[in-house]
Amino acid sequence: MRGAELRIAESELGVLPEGSYYYHQLVGSQVDDESGSVIGTVESVMETGADARVLVVRGPEGETLLPFAAAFVKSVDVERRRLVVVRPEYVVAD
Repeated sequence: MRGAELRIAESELGVLPEGSYYYHQLVGSQVDDESGSVIGTVESVMETGADARVLVVRGPEGETLLPFAAAFVKSVDVERRRLVVVRPEYVVAD
């Protein structure tokens, strides 16, 4: 079964604890910063081996990687497929 994809009906999914989400609930969601500016759309959720997952967001400025952690993700609205996040600040080395 290696490499196979397992699928079940959404109605058969277990209930997750508050603040936890299935990846398919996040992929395709619009990502806005706290001022309401669109950053992009969640393309995938990346496993890093660390505690926090990373959202891969594609938008007008290209690809943005956002840790899926409370310090960055301020709200998740699964019904409206919208996340509000703190826009990451990147330091560019000379």
